[in-house]
Amino acid sequence: MYASIVTWGLNDGLGWCPHDSAFVNVTSSDVTRRVAAKTVLLDVNPDRKWKFRPTPTEWVWRSSINEGQLRTLAEGSRRLADLRNEPTVTMWLVNLLDYGDTDSLAWFCTSYELGLGAGYQELDVKPRRVSERYNISEYSDLEEVSRSDVEPGAVLCLRPRGGLVRDSSFIERVGDVALAKGLVVEIEGSPLAHPYYALRRREVPVNCVTARKPKASSSMHEKLVRDNVPAAIRSRGENVVAYSAGSGERESLLRAKLVEEALEVLGAIDSDEVLEELADLMEVVDGLRRALGIEEAEIEAAMERKRRRRGGFDESVVLIKTSPFEFDLEGVESGRQQVELPDMGEYKRRIQRWQLRRLENGGLLISYVPPVGDEVREFDTSVNGIRIRVRYRDKGIEIISLERSDTEGKQERLPGL
Repeated sequence: MYASIVTWGLNDGLGWCPHDSAFVNVTSSDVTRRVAAKTVLLDVNPDRKWKFRPTPTEWVWRSSINEGQLRTLAEGSRRLADLRNEPTVTMWLVNLLDYGDTDSLAWFCTSYELGLGAGYQELDVKPRRVSERYNISEYSDLEEVSRSDVEPGAVLCLRPRGGLVRDSSFIERVGDVALAKGLVVEIEGSPLAHPYYALRRREVPVNCVTARKPKASSSMHEKLVRDNVPAAIRSRGENVVAYSAGSGERESLLRAKLVEEALEVLGAIDSDEVLEELADLMEVVDGLRRALGIEEAEIEAAMERKRRRRGGFDESVVLIKTSPFEFDLEGVESGRQQVELPDMGEYKRRIQRWQLRRLENGGLLISYVPPVGDEVREFDTSVNGIRIRVRYRDKGIEIISLERSDTEGKQERLPGL
């Protein structure tokens, strides 16, 4: 039996602050935990208004609770569930008792179905990677989204300022906009926060995330992006260096972008993501067509020409190999040679292996196109006594290791990687 535990390191149960989590096996007492950085806390100003403050340095990565307390909470939660004879969610007070013979006290419990159970959990969704995101800090941000033509499935990233963290009317308005537009709400912090429940009771899809540590250095991209991307990045508080390419550079940038978007289509998981990536691909195709001064009718005519001459892709024909062919006149029927198809399973296995191939001259050939679906994405081979291991990434090829055998046959990793 297992218990899942979520904790805060500060008295801020109703705010959107990072939280620790743990997974306890009450049979073996094994504990798996994750400590989140608590970089901010919600505090009260002298004027009695709420304000976020930086967390003192010594608390940033300090665990909220020790392993002994985690085991106590897990075992206590298990016993409560046994007494109630149903899955149970329990809230505990820890390290808050000045006088008493225990530092952990069960404070409140309810059935799992009424807390984080099926009725709520089925609404928990992960936004698609390509979903549009809108930062919501105050009412004006909500009203702008409400007036805009926002695609269903977009994400409202809640980063409320000051007292809005505990403003029930603000949370109600967030729910109104999310339900009216078919949007997902994202909260930094734990599903035990009050706003999480307030939104879920209205069947608003909510996704809880932990704040990411800021990057220590700049990110280099140096590629073509959509026109509004720099402005969107600036709206997140990041500095941007970008420029508009001239006509001489535009064609080569669009050709490279075409390959990038084709790889995005290749890596798409479901039909919705394929649709989004195809839209990006067609946008680049259209941009390249206009950059080269080609009319849409010219492309359509070229497609029809090739279709008449070589067919389309309706029958999904896979070409395996070619070789010299001798006609058997007795087997000719209606002008076509009748041939027996080979064992396709064998050829499919070969197709999955050909991404990395040794050449007769001792060289190494790596396919442009990475493996698809559940095919192996790492390959290795030996060239001139050196073992090379290659991994296909989403948009590139990584040389993982170079090794060679020493005089005793042991593998020696070559420097430089």
